[in-house]
Amino acid sequence: MKIKIIIEDVDVTVAQLLGLLGDNATVEIEQPPIKKTVEKTAKVVQPKKTEASKKAKKSGNYTCKYCGKNFKYKKSHKKCQTRCKAKLELKTKQAKKNTKSTTKKAEPAYKCRECGVTESPEWRNKSADFGPLCNACGIRRIRSKSKKEKIKSSKTKSKPKFTRPAPKLQKPKKSKPKYERLSDDDLKEMVASFLLGNANTIVTSSQITATYVSSVKSKYEMTTAATQELSKIESRVVSVMRAAAKIIGINHCMAMDLEPNGLQIAVFDKVGITVAKLKKQL
Repeated sequence: MKIKIIIEDVDVTVAQLLGLLGDNATVEIEQPPIKKTVEKTAKVVQPKKTEASKKAKKSGNYTCKYCGKNFKYKKSHKKCQTRCKAKLELKTKQAKKNTKSTTKKAEPAYKCRECGVTESPEWRNKSADFGPLCNACGIRRIRSKSKKEKIKSSKTKSKPKFTRPAPKLQKPKKSKPKYERLSDDDLKEMVASFLLGNANTIVTSSQITATYVSSVKSKYEMTTAATQELSKIESRVVSVMRAAAKIIGINHCMAMDLEPNGLQIAVFDKVGITVAKLKKQL
């Protein structure tokens, strides 16, 4: 009796070891069909890329549009193109300017009547009988005209008639009043105000008389009688000052004689007496 057993993925020796089959038993193993792949195209062996080949790829033949020069590198090619383009633009601009200048020259030319010049920045009096004139000759003609007009106007002007200047009237001087003798009350008030008004300072008789005399000379007309009266006033001032020093007292003032007939007094602070009171007591 034959038993046909198909065991997939198990070897014969493994099956015998497992005790599944006897020693004489055979096992048929079905193997899947092997697909044969045939290479249709033969592989081409490519050479390894070197640095020289890489440089050769990068560098190529570049030609400039404007000048037709050949370059290996792209950067130099670009620089040449920009340079050539700028030159072309300049040429076109110059050509436009030249065309404008030719059109200007094509205008009807003028010739100066006076100097015979054919070129001028500005032509004057084109339609006049004595024109056309160049700029310089036109300006010269205008200036000569203005000079002639000035000469004519100066001739036509009539000279003014001689007139005598009006006499200068002298203003009448204001007459000053005559000086009158200073009264005793006024003298006492003047001395008291001087002494009490200048506390902690030495007041002399000459100072009081000098201030009084200067004020009198500016206000009054000085006569011989007035000058004689003013010369005697210092002695009157000294007598009033002596009387005032006695009234104020030694505690509040200090008096001292001056040569030849003068007197000086220094009044201290906080006298406790007014000008009106001192005048009454004098």
